[in-house]
Amino acid sequence: MLIRTIDRSYSNIHIERLMYVESMGNQSTFYMVDGKQIVCFKSLKEVHELMPELYRISSSILLNEKELRSIRSVGPYYYFKLSNGEKLKSLSRSRFVKEFFANLRP
Repeated sequence: MLIRTIDRSYSNIHIERLMYVESMGNQSTFYMVDGKQIVCFKSLKEVHELMPELYRISSSILLNEKELRSIRSVGPYYYFKLSNGEKLKSLSRSRFVKEFFANLRP
């Protein structure tokens, strides 16, 4: 997917190199496997429409399931551990987490 970044350049996003996307309003940050971060003016909804293979785990995060290594439940939260060791947090009662587990591939 080719996107226009916040600095008005263009960047090509390959799903196999993407770990997750985090959004704040109409600005989304793509976190890549190589540690690179790419910022653009797209809402999370727009990104999800362009990349439906990503899983929404919270109101602000889309996750590439291929980079997921483990899931741990602690109190009211789920922690999603990624291939680089980073952990993403989501409320267990979130509708996004419920949808994630309902659609999780065995």
